[in-house]
Amino acid sequence: MKKLRVLLIIWVIGLIFFYNCKTSDEKKEVHNQELVGITKITEDFDWIKNHYSNAEFISSGKYKDLNVFNIFDGSKKEIGILIFTAQNKLSGEGYSGEIDLGIIFDSDYKIIGVEVIDHTETRSYLENVKDSGYLKLFKDVSLKEELEFDMNIEAVTGATITSKGIFIGVKNLQNKLQLSVSQPPASNIKKK
Repeated sequence: MKKLRVLLIIWVIGLIFFYNCKTSDEKKEVHNQELVGITKITEDFDWIKNHYSNAEFISSGKYKDLNVFNIFDGSKKEIGILIFTAQNKLSGEGYSGEIDLGIIFDSDYKIIGVEVIDHTETRSYLENVKDSGYLKLFKDVSLKEELEFDMNIEAVTGATITSKGIFIGVKNLQNKLQLSVSQPPASNIKKK
């Protein structure tokens, strides 16, 4: 009976050891996937190429407390970052609800492009905003530049609330990224 107990204990210890080894291997595999987690840009992210024609790969990650996607060229050199406002709880409110934006920054944290990813706005109002070139007004805006609605970024006539919702999403993300890269807030920078 004593031998049976000893064998049973050895068998249980063996199972526990085997399980822990397998779990460690699985953890290493997941960690390695994160290290080489660069994937080819798929159809879902193809719009990135409208702003970065040489963009070929993306990789999800974290930049301090922001969820980001790093953007890479064909040689896997990082060329910018993509940040979604909704994923970081920074979306602006339009007439019918939140407007989720994808905002692309270059390595100097200048805006390369803004895309509307998801929304509940009336399609004609949003198309009016897009057709007016409103999203292009944010191109080349740096973290140091202070954005003011209806001052340096004007609303689109007939779609003021939709315009403001987009503006707020860009401004929220600009402020959050500015804090993350430890630059002084835009409101403290005096224009020359």
